[in-house]
Amino acid sequence: MTTMEPSSPSLALRFQTAHSSDEPEILAFFKERLAELDLPYVPGKSDQDITDIDRLYATRGLFLVIRFQGQLVGTGGLRQGDCPEEADLTKLYLDPALRNDGLGALMLDVLVAQAKEYGYQRISLLTNTRLQAAVHLFKKKGFIPDLNQADMPASCDLRMVLDLTSSEEH
Repeated sequence: MTTMEPSSPSLALRFQTAHSSDEPEILAFFKERLAELDLPYVPGKSDQDITDIDRLYATRGLFLVIRFQGQLVGTGGLRQGDCPEEADLTKLYLDPALRNDGLGALMLDVLVAQAKEYGYQRISLLTNTRLQAAVHLFKKKGFIPDLNQADMPASCDLRMVLDLTSSEEH
């Protein structure tokens, strides 16, 4: 299990690579986050990745959990997209008590750095425009709306992309 400690020891947060044994806890956390946002849980294609982590994140990917005092307080994933040069950023969720304190930005930075290390040229993500703080964060980090807005699950209404080949620092 990979563990990364944030630079501030007062945070007492642990970033860990998730595995199949974590799936029941991750699924419960994910369903809670969707319920609080009044978004549907869609088992099957769009949400199957949190019930098959070891397989779906095995190739040039990882699924991270953030723990505070042993409790799951955040998630975020990175996996190969439909083409080898594109990564999908998935399931970036935080406990409401930890939002707006830079933790989402830290998780996003970790996942973008990992995407670069894996050699991806582009990152794609799906989100919902009702998640204004998340959309603002993605834009701040260089993500832009994708021209292709088709074929999204019911919980999403916006596809965004980040070009990792530009010389601009992300």
